[in-house]
Amino acid sequence: MVDSAPDGYRLSFDRSEVDIDAVHAFLTASYWSPGISRERVARAVAGSLCVSAFAPSGAQVGFARAVTDYASFAYLADVYVVPEHGGRGLARKMTQALLDHPEMQTIRRWMLATRDAHGVYEALGFHALEDPTKAMEYRPPRGQFPPA
Repeated sequence: MVDSAPDGYRLSFDRSEVDIDAVHAFLTASYWSPGISRERVARAVAGSLCVSAFAPSGAQVGFARAVTDYASFAYLADVYVVPEHGGRGLARKMTQALLDHPEMQTIRRWMLATRDAHGVYEALGFHALEDPTKAMEYRPPRGQFPPA
């Protein structure tokens, strides 16, 4: 458990506490994974270091995960806080909790992609790529990759 959430909110690294239905409900409506299947969300959670934010009521209201080799690289993904619980710094707290996690202290490079939350991550030390010509991506052609 992480003890650094404001206003009675609680953060947890315990994967067994992740409410897959709540995470799926948010992600399937998000701009970055519209229509993602519940099965794919469950597989992503199982293969990542996850942190969840819980409201004082016990409901899961936020989530973030690091896709990592636990040695040198991590990709920050699926960071969200449901709008009704926004404005409390929970996204920043979850991200910081992942950065501070004991198993992540040898990570040399963290990466992420965001359309609209640059300020959250810049406050934690993230910045635009120094040389974006070095970054590349591969996306399988449509039809060769299973649907979301």
